[in-house]
Amino acid sequence: MLKCYPAIVGDGRDRLDTETRACSFLRSKGVDEVAVVASVNETNQVAAFEWIEGERLDVPRLDDLAQLVEFVGQLDSLRQAEPAQTFAPASEACFSGQEICRQIRFRRDRLGRLAIECGELFSYLRQDFDPLFARVCNWAQHQWPHGQTFDDELPVQHRTLSASDLGFHNALREKSGMLRVIDLEYFGWDDPVKLASDFCWHPGMTLDQQMRDKWIHAVTDIFARDKSFTARLRAAHPLYGLRWAMIVLNPFLTFQHSSSISTEVLRSQLEKSVGLCRCATLWIENEPTSF
Repeated sequence: MLKCYPAIVGDGRDRLDTETRACSFLRSKGVDEVAVVASVNETNQVAAFEWIEGERLDVPRLDDLAQLVEFVGQLDSLRQAEPAQTFAPASEACFSGQEICRQIRFRRDRLGRLAIECGELFSYLRQDFDPLFARVCNWAQHQWPHGQTFDDELPVQHRTLSASDLGFHNALREKSGMLRVIDLEYFGWDDPVKLASDFCWHPGMTLDQQMRDKWIHAVTDIFARDKSFTARLRAAHPLYGLRWAMIVLNPFLTFQHSSSISTEVLRSQLEKSVGLCRCATLWIENEPTSF
């Protein structure tokens, strides 16, 4: 498979280097779930990988979930291996509660500066999202684990190596049943809480309650060395939901310059954002004691 990494205006991330180094590092440590790098051409920003013959996970099984959990455990077990420390933070890593809020605010403000006329979007942002964002930020700060402040960065020993966009949407199932994980462009160090929460919130994921519970219990066991993991996850979870509520509105940012984005697509994404906000609201109103 030949993969191109086109330059994106305003995005200085070296996605080619990140993905090829991550795959090579993991393969060297016996993590066979990722692809073998066949060749890299930095001049043209392309890389060749082994071809993976597999099917998309449209209907994921519990065995698929177990394999992704095992993959997470493998990544975390390599945190002290050479040359793990040479990797940068994962794309949009969140090492504090304040950083989650900063990223949400950045995305919201960028949408608010759109030059297009979109009354429905602007009304939603001002009347619905902004008050909820303020409310959730305040709630999360009060729920943050004792002994930490909302601004404190997570200690290095509690961070993990993360694929950053892990999920069934970025995996293929081979005929043998083995899962192969694809798309490591944003690999790096992150708070495992972000990994755990994003897996549940990602719009491309369809998790029933059984899968959701198994996922949370499994990753809680993996990151048990961090005694604040569970409390931080409960507090940060609705914030990550609002973060995704802004991410799904990205098509509005390219609507002016893309003829492939219809008003129906924009309306659908706006409905997804509203739904994510509704779930975040239910989370803080129900004051969960467990996931």
